[in-house]
Amino acid sequence: MVWSWVCCSWFVAVSGGHGFCRLSCEWTEEELMKPPPGFPCSSIRLYPFECRGMAAAFNSEYGKGMLLAQRLSIAFTASDAIAFNTCVEMEGPYCDFLEKAFGKPLILAGPVLPDPPTIALEERWASWLEGFKPKTVIYCSLGSEIGLKKYQFQELVLGLELTGLPFLAALKPPVGATTVEEALPQGFEEKLGLQVQPTDE
Repeated sequence: MVWSWVCCSWFVAVSGGHGFCRLSCEWTEEELMKPPPGFPCSSIRLYPFECRGMAAAFNSEYGKGMLLAQRLSIAFTASDAIAFNTCVEMEGPYCDFLEKAFGKPLILAGPVLPDPPTIALEERWASWLEGFKPKTVIYCSLGSEIGLKKYQFQELVLGLELTGLPFLAALKPPVGATTVEEALPQGFEEKLGLQVQPTDE
């Protein structure tokens, strides 16, 4: 049996290295704050808010009478191998750490990347981009899975403005808004001369 994990291996290493093999103990925020023994990079740490969220998730019931951490522990310990969507070139040290921590072979199946687009860029965007030097335009896209709250959305676009650089942001309306325009900070479009256009993801 192969357990497939879509999360990046360094995240599992810094979290799972603490004890996915424990079946009875709950996880605490304090232990998640420190990298596990033997962790390959001392500079990677989880922030307190990340630890709170992780501890709450791992200690929540996931199935009748079983915590999520227990379910993950069973999956990892009962499997013959663990698969990750990554490669040695990107996360080799963390993969080595996990192999030792879990005593299981890791199957690396990634990264799985889409083929580059073959269609030409719309003329309006191509013309706009040609007005700037190469590598001077910020591109921001959060994909379709991220749903920002309105204040987060506004902080993001205000942060892009603060860079002083031209930017192209592919964003969907935040939670509670029907359009991008209505969620923008007041006067934002007029101040920057923004073009807001609906687009495919």
